[in-house]
Amino acid sequence: MKKVLSGIVAVLACVLIAQGAEAQENKFAYIDAQRLLLESIPGKAAAGEMEKLQKDKQAQLEKLEASIKKLGEQLAAKTPAMSEKAKSDLEDQYQRELRDRERFLKDAQEELRKKEATLIKPIRDDLDKIIDEYGRKNSIDLILDVKAPGIIYASDRIDITAAILDIYNKQSQGKAEAPAASDKGKKKP
Repeated sequence: MKKVLSGIVAVLACVLIAQGAEAQENKFAYIDAQRLLLESIPGKAAAGEMEKLQKDKQAQLEKLEASIKKLGEQLAAKTPAMSEKAKSDLEDQYQRELRDRERFLKDAQEELRKKEATLIKPIRDDLDKIIDEYGRKNSIDLILDVKAPGIIYASDRIDITAAILDIYNKQSQGKAEAPAASDKGKKKP
């Protein structure tokens, strides 16, 4: 986390230095993406759907756990009086239901995760468009998310990727030529 934040600070410092020569004022802003999701009308609707699905899964889990508890009680109370075959069958059923419960938990968690992603993606896509448009209209150069490190929007005006790529390619080209020149004087075995 600290590395990411220090990286962002370094990038911002480079941008400020690069832009300083032009005496141009940079505008930075931040958003709280979590708040946008939780307080927006579509976000509240998605949260309601998720809550309903979670309650349904919880009710199903409670039924499974009640059945497991009942089998556990039967095992504890009736096993001394049961035949070995009946006891073994009951223990197998108990173990099977425990496995079913674990499988159900995994499947329910995966279903909840997928449903959340399905509900959130269109909201995020819409918000990204709004943020991009807002950044352009208000001449904001950089928009960050206050809770999660990362750039949400960046103006092309502060993009130094091409300049860095050019410098790096020139350096790489120089390094590639240097070994070839030094190998000319050496004899090959």
